[in-house]
Formats: sequence, C-alpha cells, structure tokens
Amino acid sequence: MSSRLLIAALALLAVAAPQTAIAEDARIRIVFFTPSDVDPPANCRQRMKDVVDYAQAYYGKWLRHWGYEPENVLPVDREEDGTPVIYFVKGDKPAASGAYDKVGIQGPIREQAIAEHDIPRQSSTFWLFVYGTKLRASRGWGGHGDRNGNGLTLLVWHDDPGELPLDAPLAGGLADRINLKGYLHELGHTMSLPHFGPLDSHNLGMSLMGPNARSYRGARKNREERVYITPAVAAIIWKQPQMTGRFDPKPRMPKVEVPDFAARHDARRKRFVLTGTLKSDLSAHSIVAIDLPDQGPDDYWKKAYAARVDDAGRFELTVDELSPSSGELKIVFCFENGIFTGKGTGVGFRHAAVVPYEHAKGRYRIPTKQE
Repeated sequence: MSSRLLIAALALLAVAAPQTAIAEDARIRIVFFTPSDVDPPANCRQRMKDVVDYAQAYYGKWLRHWGYEPENVLPVDREEDGTPVIYFVKGDKPAASGAYDKVGIQGPIREQAIAEHDIPRQSSTFWLFVYGTKLRASRGWGGHGDRNGNGLTLLVWHDDPGELPLDAPLAGGLADRINLKGYLHELGHTMSLPHFGPLDSHNLGMSLMGPNARSYRGARKNREERVYITPAVAAIIWKQPQMTGRFDPKPRMPKVEVPDFAARHDARRKRFVLTGTLKSDLSAHSIVAIDLPDQGPDDYWKKAYAARVDDAGRFELTVDELSPSSGELKIVFCFENGIFTGKGTGVGFRHAAVVPYEHAKGRYRIPTKQE
C-alpha cells in the first residue's frame, strides 16, 4: 500500500524545546488511611511487607519473562526491619459519618499525607489504601510527573489471615481474598496503562490489566488462578519511574516520524503486519498496537501486541487473533525516557497513531485513503 497515506497516521511531528534532563529518585509512597475512630489492623505492617514483596517479585518476574530486564521494580523505602515505610493518615470524621465511603476521597487523603509527612510530590506514586470504611471501589490514575504526583491509586485494605508466598497464584487463595490482583492492577494504571486482555496464544491465564477474576472465570467458565503481564504491558512500563527508580520532572517529548510505514493484511496467516523505520530524536525500544474492533471484545478484553524496535529504528509487528469486524489499530512507540506516544503530542493512547481497517465478506482491507 502507499506509504504516503499512512504517513498521516504515523509521521506526526512534535519537537519539544531542548532541555536538560534532571534525574531524581522516584518512590512508591504507601499511604494507609483510616477514619478518626478506626485504627489500622495489628498486623498491618507485616501484611504490607507481604504485599510489597509479592508485587516487586511479580512485576520483576514478568518483565524478565518478556525480555525487559528491570532496574528498580516498585522502589519502596523500607524500615530497618525490612517492612515498607507506611504513611499513616487519619481522617477527622468517624466511619459512621459515611464521609469516606465513595470515590473522591483520594485527592484530599493524598494532600493530607503530603502535608503531615512532608512527602515529595512530583517524584512520588501514591499507593493509597483505605481501611474501616464502606468504600468498595478501586481506582488508579496516571500522573507522569504532573503537579499532583506521578500517579495515584485508591484501594480497599482487606485484613485477612493467612500466608502469602511469593510463588502463590495472583488470583488464588489469600491473594484472591484480599484482591491482590486489584492492588497491582490499579498500580498499573499509575503508569498510564489502559486495560489489556490476555492473548489466547499465550495460554497463561488472565491478564493483570484485563478483567477481574470473577468476570474472567464467568466468561471462560473455569476456576483460573493464574495472572500474567502481557508483552504490551511490559514494554510500556519498562522505562517508567515505577520500574527504574528514576524520575525526570521535565521529560522530553520525542518527535515521531515513520516515512516508510506500511500495514498489510496477510490473508494466509490471518494477521496484520506493520513495518517501518522510526525516525526520532530519542531512542525507542518497542512498538505497541491495540486492536479495537467495532464488534468484539469489550474494554477489559481488548488485545494488544508488542515488538522490539532495533537500534536503527526498524520494527515489524504482527497483530493476530482478529475479530470478524472492521475496526482500528492504535499504535504507540515506547521510548527510553519512559514516554510512550504515537504522535509525539502527549503521553498514552490518547496520542496514538490510528490505522483503520475494514472487514467484509470474510476479508480484511486497510483503506488506501485515510481520513
């Protein structure tokens, strides 16, 4: 197909003014909130150590599995006895007031923690747990070093007894009861991860950024306990502060240009193949594409694919497991400074390059004319 027609999708330039990168320590700040009349559980510190130890081992394991050797997985400060530093915060209202039962409390709790414990704001990712309220929701928000911090979660703490071995399945036993998958899933959102479902070809169980265990088991009609990190997730998070321990308060936005980009459908092998050579002022290590069919998997099940970009900027990415539907591919490049973008206009899939495709009478076609 004509490369000119997809240059519009991928050869979009946004050159940031040169600036000096300032590397600072990045940290995961654990905040534990209770209402005025509730105390943290007696075993809170030890259980938090179990959770942090598991989280670091889990993220590190799957990054290495896909060939992304991590530098400093979830950098959390520790006390002398090895337990994580926890910033305890208490509200000024009792639990019965209902003041802490709904999403929306996370911002004020973060501000209280910063004020009371003198926590650096921008270089911090706030892993926030709430205990002793009727809150049921969990949420995660990406920050990328904005004025409010490098990310924020809102999680319900579950005080359940039992052992949490590092090799326990993430959706089995105690891990399942305390919603450990949710703890790590929402932490993923602090790295601006969207929802990615599992790829059938991997046969590794449910995906961390996909549906929760109940939804997955209901859809697949099984009792799956395994949870894995997909290659697309590994590529996106590899160079982010939560996986390096390094934070740049003014990350440089790369320019993105792929003058020889080509996309084709390989009918014999039932897949799309994306090729090209990235031209940029910053080095990229991977390309990631999300497949978004018009009819097919919902948000939590959408499939994403990753491939490495070589030293010359060349890449070849295959997208298979296609739904019989028209749709679009959203494409980003993952850069060495932690930024992932498809246009160079901002961070994340809102700034992805878009390649539409059509499906009719059992055949796929990438239009030669782009909107």
